[in-house]
Amino acid sequence: MRERRDKTHFSFRQQARRIVKQHQLPYSLALSVAKKQRTLVDAIRMHNETINVERLIDEKNLHPSDAAEILRGNVTVDSVIHRTEMKRHLKENAFRSIFDAASGSDKSLNLWLHQQQRLRGLVTAMEQYSIVLETSTGSMTLPKIEVKAASFSNPSPRQIRHKAKVMQPVKRIEDRVRISNKRLYGYMVERQFIEIELLEGIAFSGRLTFIGRFELGITDKHGQQISVFRHALCGLKEK
Repeated sequence: MRERRDKTHFSFRQQARRIVKQHQLPYSLALSVAKKQRTLVDAIRMHNETINVERLIDEKNLHPSDAAEILRGNVTVDSVIHRTEMKRHLKENAFRSIFDAASGSDKSLNLWLHQQQRLRGLVTAMEQYSIVLETSTGSMTLPKIEVKAASFSNPSPRQIRHKAKVMQPVKRIEDRVRISNKRLYGYMVERQFIEIELLEGIAFSGRLTFIGRFELGITDKHGQQISVFRHALCGLKEK
């Protein structure tokens, strides 16, 4: 009985080695084919999927756990790549700010403020919650929460007359309008033209260029770049 079992195992191993040589499969897969635990077609498909996932890990810098999910069939490769690239973008742009680009620059910045005010000036210094702005009338310290949008260009936002009422900044985070990063990233990847509405009835249209924790970057149809501040969001719609 034992001798017969040993012969059977030897036969499986021989078949497995032939399969490895003929189809360049890993020995474990080849052995499962020899034992009729799976078909040769399934084994080749599984091997090709493994190669593809390993290639994606290298090319797209995927996490091994994501690769494992793909192999199990729980998620698609495209969805994992989308999720991975979204996480990477959000991490890289978390604290991106137009004020960093403006600070110490000789370029004037156009600012749309609460109380329906407009200012233009040079950012000469920046603190965590405020900026120092040099305007034509002198220097002033401006709380960042007062700023709704900023641009080095001079875009013309759409005026929404029935919503054009003077408002104070919304200080409590839980009272602000929140738009999910997943939704925003989808618009950015698809290059969807959108309109972002801000408090006090102004709206900027364009395509998203970056998503930060505090700012969103958009480029309008004229190529003008605008940063809108998430604390001033009122709504968003596709154009």
